[in-house]
Amino acid sequence: NLQLHHCWHGSNRKLADKDGLTVKLCMECHMKLHDKGIGDRYLMEIAEKAYLSHYNKSIGDFIERYGKNVI
Repeated sequence: NLQLHHCWHGSNRKLADKDGLTVKLCMECHMKLHDKGIGDRYLMEIAEKAYLSHYNKSIGDFIERYGKNVI
């Protein structure tokens, strides 16, 4: 009963898929996140840190790929 959430969304959704920046959330938490933004920035920060660590990239690399950063 879990739903896939893209930690980076909008125009960056496909990149988040390619880079594995997704999490599975229960429907209630997923709706809170989309309807009220609860936890959205926190998940974006975690995803950015995971990307930097996993791919051994710099914040500049992340900004070049995603257009901004949140950490």
